[in-house]
Amino acid sequence: MAVCNRCLPKLTVPAPLSRLSPAITGVSRASSTVTGVARVAPASFPALHGVRAVAAVSVVAFHVQQGTHPPAHTTFGTLGRFAAHLNVGVAVFFLLSGFLLYRPFVLARIQGRSIATGSYVVRRLTRIVPAYWLALLVLSFWPGVQGFFSGSWLASVAFLQIYVRDWNTTGLAVAWSLCAELSFYLALPLYARLVDALRRRRGASAAVRWEIVALAVIGAASLALHTALGRASSGDLGLTLPATAYLFAAGMLLAICSVHSETHLSSALRRIGERRVLCWLGALAVFVAIGVYFSSIDTDPTQPWNALYALVAFLMLLPLTLAPSRTARLDRVLSSRLAVELGAISYGIYLWHSSLIGWMEHVSGSVGQLGDGFGVFVLTLAASCLAASVSYYALERPLLALVHRRSLARTTPRAERTARQGRPPGRRRRAAEFARQSG
Repeated sequence: MAVCNRCLPKLTVPAPLSRLSPAITGVSRASSTVTGVARVAPASFPALHGVRAVAAVSVVAFHVQQGTHPPAHTTFGTLGRFAAHLNVGVAVFFLLSGFLLYRPFVLARIQGRSIATGSYVVRRLTRIVPAYWLALLVLSFWPGVQGFFSGSWLASVAFLQIYVRDWNTTGLAVAWSLCAELSFYLALPLYARLVDALRRRRGASAAVRWEIVALAVIGAASLALHTALGRASSGDLGLTLPATAYLFAAGMLLAICSVHSETHLSSALRRIGERRVLCWLGALAVFVAIGVYFSSIDTDPTQPWNALYALVAFLMLLPLTLAPSRTARLDRVLSSRLAVELGAISYGIYLWHSSLIGWMEHVSGSVGQLGDGFGVFVLTLAASCLAASVSYYALERPLLALVHRRSLARTTPRAERTARQGRPPGRRRRAAEFARQSG
């Protein structure tokens, strides 16, 4: 999805990066310098909308094979052992968050600017909180959320489910990942400030090398913790940010490599990413190996073998982030109209689907009548898309557009705002485009 010239920062008065959508704005390399500020060529990643859609659909299929009857391992027949590992979509979402949210910080750093923490937090909360509260409220009344009113409802509302006992018996089961995401949102600006301080002390090139090493250490430590907690059956500690940070760190590494293309690691990964079909075939091969080797249906997200999902997600995103192409067939499919629309409502699909599975199974009559689970999957996906579309177009997109307009009002120079007063439709279009790209 291309970015219009009016959406790009002016060279004379560089606008804060928060004016642009992190999902579609990037840098290929610094091309020139004006008044000491690097001018950056924009890079877009439209195929990532399609990756969101793939991840959301895979999570729906995973929960259908869990939640329907007969038992999970027979829901999709012989494919059940592979469907049991389609929660790999959550790992894809985490890597996407690491890439899309950290990349604007890297861009701002090389341009000598900073992202206002307050604006960043407001945008993040606007993106996840209203839609989640809407889904939680509606689903708690119909078809009903187990234990919400009789359990720790405050923990569910405040994204604290994983920190209370028996969290999976109250609220939305999928909200555990939102708790980890919110922790990452809050930790990211602090991490960025530490890297900024390192850059001032060590210099730009040294800071990039040290940061790559630091992310590798963080990822290794987090992966070790994740594995240890899984083996020790320590329960919900394996769902917290320290135990899932390796997934976010992998996405942040891709963000650094996509901006700092001069590093040896970036060059090596880009050469691999240019072989996009091989990357996706490699991701498929790892996924198949997981399904074949780990035949037991164990859905605990703290199990050690879940760490292999990070490799699947990394191979999927590598070509689309470091070697994006508008002509490659894979990229064209993932950036098609349908993929972009599904990607825009993917968050809503993720929120609504799990609570609708039981009702859809009841509506279908029985699993066998509709293809041994496939019918329930289709009905659940269709109902989730409908609910997610209403949530997105009636609530999420208008709120995102409002936040964007207010951000423009605060950051745009007065002379530029005065010149735009005669073009309100253009400003509204920009806000609507921002809302779509932030989806």
